[in-house]
Amino acid sequence: MVWGLSLDYCDLHLHSKYSDGKLSIVELFELANELSIKAVSIVDHDTFKGQCEAIDNASGYNIEYITGVEVSTLYNNTEIHIIGYGMNIYNKKLTALFNEMQKKRVLRAIKILEKLQKYGIFIDVEEIDDNYMNKNIGRAHIARIIERRGYLSYKEAFKRYLYNNGPCYEPKMEILPKMAIEYIHEAGGIAVLAHPGIALPYEYIDIMIDMGINGIEVYYPKHSEQKKHDFLEIVRRSDLVATGGSDFHGNKNDYKIIKNHKVDYDVYIKLKRYYDNRKYNEEIKYKQ
Repeated sequence: MVWGLSLDYCDLHLHSKYSDGKLSIVELFELANELSIKAVSIVDHDTFKGQCEAIDNASGYNIEYITGVEVSTLYNNTEIHIIGYGMNIYNKKLTALFNEMQKKRVLRAIKILEKLQKYGIFIDVEEIDDNYMNKNIGRAHIARIIERRGYLSYKEAFKRYLYNNGPCYEPKMEILPKMAIEYIHEAGGIAVLAHPGIALPYEYIDIMIDMGINGIEVYYPKHSEQKKHDFLEIVRRSDLVATGGSDFHGNKNDYKIIKNHKVDYDVYIKLKRYYDNRKYNEEIKYKQ
């Protein structure tokens, strides 16, 4: 738990059906409301498709909201996720990038399904979604079908076949972190390094800072207390912002995590303050 002056909480890392989450936007807000979460951000992978709906629901439930997206990038064969907060969701460069990534995701899914056939797992891409050409299909979707069809559990599907560089793994469209960070900045947002404690060498954090990230996702369920301490020191040293969230996808264990992983509302306030200050400074530069 992140302790502060407030007893209110936020969750700045939620996923919906628009990427690899199980719940709709409405269902996510119903859950946030049920858990008395005061501020949220839905950061679906490589898409803005749910953002307008999220803004509308935030108003209806009286929950504070900041636009978000989680961009999948690759650096030295290491997958690095960059979360963007506060962007203009109509930005042409980002939406064009996400449209291209979506098409590549479909082709990637088809290749993964072809590889699975070698292991006796036969799934048609339409089983994932009959509207698959307009969906951000990922490995999670495929793992759920594998489980539903009775081949393997969701966890076993990843453990045996779908893990990074596994026998049925297929790389995503290669986007460099620097490009994602620059695009997020151009869209008026701030870029945050997501869950750096998950198999990311510490030296890569300094590289991401040099590339222009504005923050680090410190308060993450799988971060040990030591890692949280380390990341907070980096945040203080580099004048960054610390964020946090549950990374909720709607899987069975996620409900326990979102209830127990309480991020203080003050984290959201500091994020908004950082965002507002950055926006103000950019406006001053523009006028000069």
